[in-house]
Formats: sequence, structure tokens, C-alpha cells
Amino acid sequence: MPAFIPKNDEEYLKWIFDNKEGFVLNTDQTPTSNNMVLHNHKCRTITSLPTAATGDAFTGNSYLKICSSTTEELNIWLSENGLSISKACKKCNPHNIQPMDKKEALRLMVDFNKEQGNKYPREKLLKNKEFIVTQIISGASPEDAFIAAVKL
Repeated sequence: MPAFIPKNDEEYLKWIFDNKEGFVLNTDQTPTSNNMVLHNHKCRTITSLPTAATGDAFTGNSYLKICSSTTEELNIWLSENGLSISKACKKCNPHNIQPMDKKEALRLMVDFNKEQGNKYPREKLLKNKEFIVTQIISGASPEDAFIAAVKL
């Protein structure tokens, strides 16, 4: 799949949600090699916003996202545009992606619910715990996994 450059946050977040694997280059609206950061597409730094954020905070405000399911496709885009990656994100370490184990997914589920003030109904979460954990292991954010579980 060739590199995809979303026009707005709606397109960007849809791409993130629709892809189980992928990478995102986060850069300035006018791309430069000085600020070209590679992320795993599920990295919290490029998928979670502070509550005060407004508008197209991911793709507006002078930001550009270049998305692809492989780093090879991103490298092709970079080469075609005479650019290079300045660094890889230290939080998501996109060059060393390892599958998440069940224990880690369960911890993320519990931590997320605590962060949300335990607002999700306990009985519904207990009933759907395996579903939520499976979703997180598959690459969904804890928030997306909780939303999907509550809809069941």
C-alpha cells in the first residue's frame, strides 16, 4: 500500500483505526528532514490528544502525517521527495515492535479504566474482559477496545 497523507483528522484517525499494523511519519506541514519522526501507528504521542485540543490537531496546526503499513513504502515516499527520517520515536520504538502478551494487555485495560475514573460498568467489563484484552493485543487502543466492548 503506498504512503497515505490524510487531509484531516477524520481521515487520519480512520486510517489508524482501520490498520492493524503501520507506521506514521510525523513532520511539519512543509516536510523537512530536520523534523521527520517515525512512529508505530498506535503510538500514544500521535493518537491521543490533550482535552484542550481543538480542530484538526493531528493534521492541522502545521503538522503533516505520512502513513503506511510498511516502512518500505515510507522510504519510497521519502526518497521520491528527497527527504529522510530525522529520528524514531523513543516512546513507541517503531523499529523494535514486539507482540504484546496477555498480561500486558490486561494491565493496559486496568490502567485505562482507572484513568477514566472507572466509568465503564464493572459487570460489563468483567463479562467482556477477554474481548477487550484480545482487541488490545490486536493493536486497538485501550479506549477503542472499551468502546467496542460497551457496544456489545
